[in-house]
This record gives sequence, structure tokens and C-alpha cells, in this order.
Amino acid sequence: MHIKLSGLIAVFGGVYLTLMAHRVVPRKPKDPEKMELWHRKFGKMSKVLGPLLVGFGLLEFFGVLTSYSNVQTARMTMHRVQAGTPDESGWVTAESTYGKFSVKLPVPFNDFTVEDTNSSSLVRKAEMVGCTNSVGIKFTASRIFYRSSGTAAKMFEKQKLGGGLPGAIVTSGQVNGYESHDITFGEKSALARERTILVGDEIYVLIVEWRAGQETSANSLVPIFFDSLIFPK
Repeated sequence: MHIKLSGLIAVFGGVYLTLMAHRVVPRKPKDPEKMELWHRKFGKMSKVLGPLLVGFGLLEFFGVLTSYSNVQTARMTMHRVQAGTPDESGWVTAESTYGKFSVKLPVPFNDFTVEDTNSSSLVRKAEMVGCTNSVGIKFTASRIFYRSSGTAAKMFEKQKLGGGLPGAIVTSGQVNGYESHDITFGEKSALARERTILVGDEIYVLIVEWRAGQETSANSLVPIFFDSLIFPK
């Protein structure tokens, strides 16, 4: 895939906004009264906007959006916000409204479509579901539709070498008979694990992101999330 590191700015900004909305940061606000006022005014909205900003950042990062400065060419449609109810295992089944795939997520999720109207973009649209848990670990699952046949295979092939991701460690394999790459990447302050699956002329991307110090918790959740993917019938 064509990697754009500038997308990480939006990702980190979205994660921080989400953490603020869930009162994870700042741990000891300098002015608690002003912080409480912010939560009353913007807290609920930020719980939605934070994950969306992360979503846009990821789309740019993986070349789904041609440029973050060209986000105006992207049209987003929100289908559901904070949807789903945990089952007996504590996980929520998140089904993409128009992507028709489903995954298990640890908390209620957002379900949305991002279409890139820029005709020069390789990607036509991405169907996404995602959430951020109470400690700020971010989960995103996307089904990416390309404009031209054969593009997905070319993008997938680039992932064998890590696709330009920082510190990438790649393990190739198969998921339900489809070729896949599992990639661990990141830097000291932020880490992530990704599973990319080639299905015909489409690519599925599952990503879990976390901050330094959350490795044990994140790595215990990754297998459940990755292995829960159910493809459209």
C-alpha cells in the first residue's frame, strides 16, 4: 500500500481527543473546573469525533485518501454511533452496514462509509467499523474498494516488505484461504498490530493501536478481534 506518515498526525490527535473525552487524560488537570466545563460542552461530541479523526488518519496513512489536505474530496456517511450491546463474553458484534462484514469489538462501535470523490485516487470507498475502549486502545476494521481491477493485489504485495511502516515486522499467512499479512509496527510512544487480507479486488484491514505501556492489555485483545472477522456471504 502507499503509506503516508502524515496520517499519523490525525491518528494521534484523534486518540488524544478520545482519551480526553473518556477522562483518561489529563490525569491531573491544572484547572479541574475548566476541564469539567469542557466535558459538559464537548465531551459527548468528542467521543464521536475522536474515533472519526483516527479513521480519517488511517485512511490517509494507507493511501485511501490521496492527501489529508484533500480531505474535502472525501465524503463520509455515518450510519450508527456507539452501536451494539455486549454479549455474554463481553464483546460486541459489529457489522458494517454496507461492507457486510462483521468483527467482535470490546465496546460499542461507530459504523461509517468514507468515499473518495477524487478520480485520481486508487480507492473508491472504504466501509469501516471501529471503537476506542476506556483506556484508549483503538480498534478499526475496514473493507477497501479500489477503482480498478488488480490494484488491490499490487497494494497487498507492497505489504510484504512492511509497506513503509516504522519498525515493521511482517508475518505472511492465510485467513480462511485468503492471503494475509500480519504486521507489528510503531515507535516507542505508540504501537500497532495490523492484519491485511486480500480478497479478490478488495482488501480488508484490521488494526489495533495502543500507547506505550499498554502492550499486555492490547496483545490479549488482538487475537479475539483479528480472528472474529466474518466475510460477507
